[in-house]
Amino acid sequence: MPSAVGVRTAAYQFVPSGLGSSDPMSTGMLSQPRATMSLVVRTSSQIPLLGRAEELERLCSAVGSAREGDPSTVLLAGDAGVGKTRLLRELGHWAAGEDLTLLVGHCVDLGELGLPYLPFTEILAGLTRDPDPGVTEMVAAHPGVVSLLGGESGQPGPSDRFDAEPPDRTAPAPAGSGQRQLFEAIAALLFELAGLRPVLLVIEDLHWADQSTRDLLRFLISRLSDQRLMILASYRSDDLHRRHPLRPWLAELARVEGVDRLVLAPLADPDVAALVRAVRPDRLSDSVLRRIVERAEGNAFYAEELSAAVGAGGVPDGLSDILLARLEALPPDAQHVVRVAAIAGRSVAHEVLAAVAGLPPAALDAAIREAVNRYILVAEDDGKYQFRHALLRESAYGDLLPGERVRLHAAFAVQLADTGSSAELALHYRESNDLAGALGASWLAARDAARLRGPVEALQHLERLLSLWPSVPDAEQRIGRSYVAAALEASDAASDAGERTRSIKLARLALERLEADGDPELAVRVHYTLGQSLLNADQDAEAYVHTSAAMDVLGPAPTAQTARTWAWAAAIHMRSSFFNGKYEESKSIGEAALAVAEEYSVDDARADLLITMARVYEKHPEGGGTVDQLARALQLARSSGDISTEMRATYNLAVATFNSGDLAEALRVLKAGNRRAMETGLPYGAYATETLFYTVHACFIAGDWETVRSIVDACRAQGPESTRHVVAAGMYLGVAQGADVSADLAEARRWSELPILAIVVGIVSTELAIAAASPTDARNAVTDAIERVTAVWDATFMAQIRMIALLAAAYADQVERLRLARDDAGIAAARAEVQPFLDDAAVVIGSCRAERGSQSLGVEADAWVLRLAAETSRLDGRGPVSAWRAAVQGFGYGDRYEQARSRLRLAEALVAADERPEAQDEARSAYGVARELGAAPLAAALESLARRARLDIGAPTSARSDGAGLTPREQEVLDLLARGRTNRQIGRELFISEKTASVHVSNILGKLHASGRTEAVTIAHHRGLISG
Repeated sequence: MPSAVGVRTAAYQFVPSGLGSSDPMSTGMLSQPRATMSLVVRTSSQIPLLGRAEELERLCSAVGSAREGDPSTVLLAGDAGVGKTRLLRELGHWAAGEDLTLLVGHCVDLGELGLPYLPFTEILAGLTRDPDPGVTEMVAAHPGVVSLLGGESGQPGPSDRFDAEPPDRTAPAPAGSGQRQLFEAIAALLFELAGLRPVLLVIEDLHWADQSTRDLLRFLISRLSDQRLMILASYRSDDLHRRHPLRPWLAELARVEGVDRLVLAPLADPDVAALVRAVRPDRLSDSVLRRIVERAEGNAFYAEELSAAVGAGGVPDGLSDILLARLEALPPDAQHVVRVAAIAGRSVAHEVLAAVAGLPPAALDAAIREAVNRYILVAEDDGKYQFRHALLRESAYGDLLPGERVRLHAAFAVQLADTGSSAELALHYRESNDLAGALGASWLAARDAARLRGPVEALQHLERLLSLWPSVPDAEQRIGRSYVAAALEASDAASDAGERTRSIKLARLALERLEADGDPELAVRVHYTLGQSLLNADQDAEAYVHTSAAMDVLGPAPTAQTARTWAWAAAIHMRSSFFNGKYEESKSIGEAALAVAEEYSVDDARADLLITMARVYEKHPEGGGTVDQLARALQLARSSGDISTEMRATYNLAVATFNSGDLAEALRVLKAGNRRAMETGLPYGAYATETLFYTVHACFIAGDWETVRSIVDACRAQGPESTRHVVAAGMYLGVAQGADVSADLAEARRWSELPILAIVVGIVSTELAIAAASPTDARNAVTDAIERVTAVWDATFMAQIRMIALLAAAYADQVERLRLARDDAGIAAARAEVQPFLDDAAVVIGSCRAERGSQSLGVEADAWVLRLAAETSRLDGRGPVSAWRAAVQGFGYGDRYEQARSRLRLAEALVAADERPEAQDEARSAYGVARELGAAPLAAALESLARRARLDIGAPTSARSDGAGLTPREQEVLDLLARGRTNRQIGRELFISEKTASVHVSNILGKLHASGRTEAVTIAHHRGLISG
């Protein structure tokens, strides 16, 4: 027999006066359906489902597949009023005859601030009230679920939240807590329920979901394999503006197997007409019916409201006019009740509505009955009321006068003080201008969000709290924290949310308010928190000032009471010393701090210290074991529950593994780290963002360009400022595929004072200059990038090896063109221009090798050293075959694109050396990679080589265009130019005027980026555009 949590198949019950609800989707559990009394004007809940048979069949079929162990997810999209809720209601009635469990949660519009996981809290709260003790025991067996509910009561009490100590640094979660455990607990519970009987999980109004809810839902979807579970989520498609956070979430899920999107299109006109006839059993004239169908435009809710509003005055024009007319037609008391309910939000409990409305019991009952009978409100089985449609609630709320809103929000704040959620209370206090109450509620909401690993929501509430602080004289007494401590928590939340600029600003705010004779330990935390935030933003020099100040306050030796703070202050100072090139100081403080962390079991700080020590050992190879040490740090950070340090260990382990040549293992570490960051609710924390960036980098190298595109698209749509370099790295893909990256490049240049962005901009700009045959532009791009980076980083940063190799390629291309033109003076000038950069590269390579005590700089840097040598040999005109063979081998660690580009150059060198069979093999291999990756410019260059050298690379050899965009007539003119014809001669041969020939020549020069006729012919010959 089904338990109480499952669908019940009891007979329909009649209830008096329509006060019951026949909507099984209205609460978190599916209850017995009830019928309501018929009125002259009926709503769609009382009439057959029209025009949605196919959609209902698809949903029922998906549930049936889940029953057989084939789980799926359906995202139900449609405009407001198109019939999503009606379809879900019909699905619920169908489910009433099936042996399954239906769980329903609703997302709620709480304005710009909210509490994480509201729909899941609704579902889980319903499970804890289930009469079946087996179900409640199942819930209790998962502590993570209980933590979401805030304990047995479902709401954390003020004492629980005020007594929590502020974090020592970036709020590392204690073991057993955090978002990952919460996600896993909810998944385990749902999967256990699905083991009893199939589960249909419905989340309504996903367009109002908070980020944490979206993350949890994504996690559940990713864990589906063979569970008897179907997930169904609905959202308003017309609410998704360009920057709506749901858009990238939907785009990401569109690529996940087992996720289907069902879009409810407007109803067909015959279905709208049938709906109108059902809503209005009294006969409407054909002209009125046609007018309603025309005005409704396929929207079911609109059609119902138009039908109900039809009178002697004809059919109203605007929906807002219709809805307001519906509300104004109610008796005064009923209007008042509806306005009160609109303040509450999605639903309101009877006792709260009664208290706020302030009507005598009999008048209240009559007013509610009138609102229900007029189908404005719907009574739920759990003693709450909700609006029949969200559009009705929005219309009622919008019609309130400012003074009414303030008074009613204040009344709700009083009534919900002991029972409402902190985010809900913050909303009512704020809207009622009760600043002290709003401050207290914002603090509670921030603590709740932090407890549930919702850093974005926590930051929003904390920033609101700080903005209210000056207006609340007893703010510190109200929340039990100083302004400085609250600002530090806000800084930590901003860092976890990926908002680096805000994190620095908030830490500076804490420093400004720090009292000279105040708590010294708090002063230490302020200094090293600011130092850490500055390090995350590459402001290393200033960071060192603050981490040094923290150590000065603490002194050389800790006590048992200060050991944890001392260990973390030392860990951050060790890091800032390292990034400022003070390697010996970093090593010294690190060794001392490791001893303290081990003695006092400060495991999270110990893990952080081990990571930096591994970086120090890169500078002093006698330390050894970098990868092994980072693996130990990762394990220690994970066991300590410190996700921030865990992500730092993940990033550094991935980089070290990559540099050792194990690309596959590096990708495994990176992707596992990305999953962990998502599961723990910190996808854009400091090192979580760097892990994303390095994933883009490594996946581009490995040829997994779909993953690159997916990460970049998600960061572009919803990522915070800390993901700018991730988005910029997507330009590598655009350049390789011949796409237009000008908009992204312009945006990245705005932030190129950041070293990593300056590097990306420099590389991309140089690649574009090579494509445009402009070594001058390439030189300017490299110069600008190096100047920007060395203003912040050490002058020997290794990325310039790649940039200078590309610059050498730009000049080598030019030299090859000049050789064809026999321009010895131009060749000498080109070599002179690039030589200083080649000299700089030699210094960088030598310095880096000396610093590491090794000839190897890591597989990627070593490959670019070989590429630089090959391009230099091309510049010098020496036999470059061996140099390009070495470059091909160097990129063989897994860089598919760059190895293919090197194979192109090797094939060219082999053709020049008359080693055609090997040239053909190399070109064919490169062409296969280029075609597979969609690297159109590289494929075109290989096709051009094949045409010129008569190589069979598996591509058509008759094609004449490589993307230059020449018209057939321009191609004819180009052939004649190559034969030395003047404009007059070209005109005669092609039977066109000399002036027209001149126009064609000018167009050719522009398309080939050539300064004159000779250069145009040289470029065209090189690109295989000239026949013969």
